[in-house]
Amino acid sequence: MKKLILLLLLVCTGTTLSWAQGSKRVTVSGTVVDGDDKSPIAQATVQLLSLPDSTMVVGNVTNNNGVFFIAARPGKYVLKISFVGYLTQEKSLQLTAGKPSVNIGTITLPTDAIMLGEAVIVAGGPPGTLS
Repeated sequence: MKKLILLLLLVCTGTTLSWAQGSKRVTVSGTVVDGDDKSPIAQATVQLLSLPDSTMVVGNVTNNNGVFFIAARPGKYVLKISFVGYLTQEKSLQLTAGKPSVNIGTITLPTDAIMLGEAVIVAGGPPGTLS
């Protein structure tokens, strides 16, 4: 009976230790700003994509000050930042358990302005109704 309890205690301890080591997370933070006037971009999409297949691991949006926080396990990733009207930015990241937080600084999103040509509007009615 004592051997069974000791074996059960050993298995539970080993399982708990392996689970605790596998759950270490690294926090990635940064600020997203406009490329023209350097104002913060609120609600910009921030995604962490795993390599080599670019599947999304975790995502978040920036707050009103353009600041974001994302937590992920150590590994190789691509950080993808996007917002409507701006060009998407990507940055490679190597997260390690030895560094529990990484601040990538300020990311500038350049505007994605496309100038269109002029539009000509021609008015007319159905044929035969005008005199």
